[in-house]
Amino acid sequence: MPAVVNISTSTSQKVIKKRQQLDADNPYDILRDLFEREFGLNPYGGEQPVPPRKAISLGSGFIVDPSGYIVTNNHVIDEADEINVTLSGENGLSYKAKLIGKDSKTDLAVLKIDVGSNLPFIKFGDSDKAKVGDFILVIGNPFGLGGSVSLGIISAKARNINSGHFDDFIQTDAAINVGNSGGPMLNTEGEVIGVNSVILSPSKGNIGIGFAIPSNMVQYVFKQLKEKGKIVRGHLGVTIQDIEKGLADDLGLRGIRGALVSGALKGSPAERAGIRIGDVITKLDGKAITSASQLPRLVGEIELNKKVNLEIFRDGKIINIQVNVEKSKEEDTIASNDVEASKNTSVFGMQVQTINSRLIKKFNLRDNAKGVLVTGVERGSLAAMVGIRAGDIVISVNKKEVTTAKEFDAITSNIKKSGKGSATFLIARGESTFFVSLEDN
Repeated sequence: MPAVVNISTSTSQKVIKKRQQLDADNPYDILRDLFEREFGLNPYGGEQPVPPRKAISLGSGFIVDPSGYIVTNNHVIDEADEINVTLSGENGLSYKAKLIGKDSKTDLAVLKIDVGSNLPFIKFGDSDKAKVGDFILVIGNPFGLGGSVSLGIISAKARNINSGHFDDFIQTDAAINVGNSGGPMLNTEGEVIGVNSVILSPSKGNIGIGFAIPSNMVQYVFKQLKEKGKIVRGHLGVTIQDIEKGLADDLGLRGIRGALVSGALKGSPAERAGIRIGDVITKLDGKAITSASQLPRLVGEIELNKKVNLEIFRDGKIINIQVNVEKSKEEDTIASNDVEASKNTSVFGMQVQTINSRLIKKFNLRDNAKGVLVTGVERGSLAAMVGIRAGDIVISVNKKEVTTAKEFDAITSNIKKSGKGSATFLIARGESTFFVSLEDN
């Protein structure tokens, strides 16, 4: 297919050569020293720079616009000093490509070549319409062999392989090998429904488990990179997590699917709209939310400053809330590991203290921090097994707010005495909040 191209990149890699120590009594060392001085090398030993090596990598891409815009994977061109695109066909002409933009979160990049005439291109299809079992073709440049075509089917959709927040892969059994990255996945109409990106294989060769980025995501990224050279994503300003069994039982969410809200950033669109901790977002503009990872991906593709409708499950009822999508503000979260154990040990293995001015200073907490501070976690305890650590703040237990260590011990002791032995804690760590469920069998 003439619209599919081969991409080669070269990257300069700095190489360090170990310099042997000079032995002044050895005539060979003296001669070597004179020679190396002549060429400007350090005669006193140590590490010596040598001319950088060129690392060559191969990949694939495809033309999506007659003026020469090309889509490929970010990892194909990342950190490249030079990018060359070789066209398919009898001539096989090569052109230097300009990097228009790249997005590491979706592993996509856009290149452009200027050839002075219109180029053949491939149209995008609708990846949402593709179904499991559909026949597909993958085209690329495996091991440097250009124009290679493989036939397969769609094995699964919406695969999350834990490579990032935007995982939504199409899985296929078609042969995808080294060099296929960035090539198109085509439906039987010849439309692009995916971009070949990842394989799962212990040998780095094809074993029938390959993944492609869906075309609907690709089109969104391509448009922004072409127009702006970068991706500007929207956000709601919520911290979310999946609803695990323990959480569902303790919070009365059994049978509910969606994204559980464990926090809302101060001043964020979500907070201003009235979204609360404990809400479950079940739909976004009518589209069902089945996992926490799905929500940021969908929100990130929405036009900035557009209002969206969220269907929320709250206190046993479904409500609808309008929220404005605004520019994303990413923040790092750092938790302290500085431990000072208190004498208050709960039945779940956490040592807590009432927050005071000394602890605020020691653990670098906000002046208005609410809850009780975890100052120690017993090794092998339930709290340790779910990742609770010193420096965390417990805001509530089973939806009951706690502000003192005495309140915390009273609530957890009552839970133990009741025979239930399980509880859901709302934990604050840095700028994030999240729920954890502990069950003492």
